[in-house]
Amino acid sequence: MLDERLTKIQSLLVIQLDKAAAAAIAILQESQPHLSLKVLEVREDSDSSVSFVVSGDVPLTFSFNSQMAIIQWLREQGADAVVILTGRGRSPYCWAYRCYLAGIPIRIGQSSEFGGQVLSHPISLPDADVADPYYLLQSCGLINAEIQTTPL
Repeated sequence: MLDERLTKIQSLLVIQLDKAAAAAIAILQESQPHLSLKVLEVREDSDSSVSFVVSGDVPLTFSFNSQMAIIQWLREQGADAVVILTGRGRSPYCWAYRCYLAGIPIRIGQSSEFGGQVLSHPISLPDADVADPYYLLQSCGLINAEIQTTPL
């Protein structure tokens, strides 16, 4: 059974750590036209700096050299929830923790690791080696489970 809070999301931030998730994001946009959706495509993410592009009519590029600046930017987005789409070998926990500190109450991601409450809605991986954005979005009810998809 889905958490009732997931059905009340109005503003969703999608953090894309893997370009292969773009097709799943397109399905999400089509399935949830009522959502205010912002996609953040992470280009570089290291301990000292982050560079990302925010989708929109005119993509905006941001670079930060401070974790506090990233957290403040996330807070300013006013998102009800965040979905962190990872690729093979990538953990959602760094971004989930930033979102936690930014006060985003619903943090959804896939992981086979234990991360405490950093992810409010951790989704177990169907295959321990492959992060599947379709499975993640279907598991939390953001896209219809009947949509035919091919795992990445």
